[in-house]
Amino acid sequence: MHISTSSIFITLLMALGMILLFYVLIQRKKTHLLFRTDLLILLAMIIWGRLFLPVEFPFTITIAFSALMNPLQALLNIAVFGHRFGEVIMILWCVGMIATALHSLYMLKRMFDLQKIIQKKSEVFHISDFMKVNPKNDYPVWKTDLIEVPMVLGWQKVILLPNASYSQKEIEHILSHELQHILNHDIWIKQLMNLLTIVYWWFLPVYWLKNQVQIVLEMRVDEKVTRSMTQEKMLDYVSTLVEMNEKITKNVLQKKLRFSSSFFFAENRNVLSYRVQYLLESKQKKKTNKGILLFLFMLPVVTNLVIFEPYHENAPGTEGTWSEQEMRERGYLIHHQDGTYTFCIDGQQATIQNIKDPVFENIKVIEEE
Repeated sequence: MHISTSSIFITLLMALGMILLFYVLIQRKKTHLLFRTDLLILLAMIIWGRLFLPVEFPFTITIAFSALMNPLQALLNIAVFGHRFGEVIMILWCVGMIATALHSLYMLKRMFDLQKIIQKKSEVFHISDFMKVNPKNDYPVWKTDLIEVPMVLGWQKVILLPNASYSQKEIEHILSHELQHILNHDIWIKQLMNLLTIVYWWFLPVYWLKNQVQIVLEMRVDEKVTRSMTQEKMLDYVSTLVEMNEKITKNVLQKKLRFSSSFFFAENRNVLSYRVQYLLESKQKKKTNKGILLFLFMLPVVTNLVIFEPYHENAPGTEGTWSEQEMRERGYLIHHQDGTYTFCIDGQQATIQNIKDPVFENIKVIEEE
């Protein structure tokens, strides 16, 4: 396995295609009859893994694509302030990654500060004070005037409730929903998405993915909470969802909470229609289509199957030269005892002046005895 400009490029291309597929599956409500939410979570994890492994595998097939890769290679080789443009891009990428990570740490600190404020001004209960629950899942419930809608404080496994009056049916639906977020360990999935936006801060499709995953997490919770319900009880649950969204108002603290939304699970008006549609159709479709499952399991292999490389056919001055692919496959380096290097390929040798040149990365090195 090795990483290169071509492997990063094909990774971004494949990730974009999978993110668009993910988006279509969510946005087109007719497709809700074809899948369950676990399939979408799995697809999100495949995209996450693909982006964090932008490498070329031993089974990857190299395809010469001069029309696209030659101009890209030429662009990255342009000199900018004494450096290759590709090197400048990598520096900017790393600087942006550090800045985004620092911003995320700042948001994490804000979240802990808000938690302290809420805790001081809350009345503390447990789920068992409102409904029957397995003792091992009897998590704290904080009732406070500082929030307007129920939510989960992810890291602390605490359910936050507004100081409002609820019917017994409503409180059971609300607590069941928020408890399921905790049981699903959704906070970790959200943090994986946050990490993705830190590393690929400049790649806009990852933000689309992050927003769509939030919808899927809510849909999955609804699916699990209502799994054993009758049709009548499920409609009661849907009614509670609608009523809670109608009660949403915005106060000062909630505007602060939005800055730390990565660490909270709150209701969102924008996802309600998808959740309701999915629930109403969930009784019609119990399992994901087997063909879709097969396709999904093949995605990690399919998306790593090919890689595009530049190709210069009969270009002036290329006689007797080798491509980077040929150098990796047929060449090797000899590391001499005096610290110098010699590159060997097809019976020919050349002394290396700059061993740090990227062209010599991932080439086998033999130590001189």
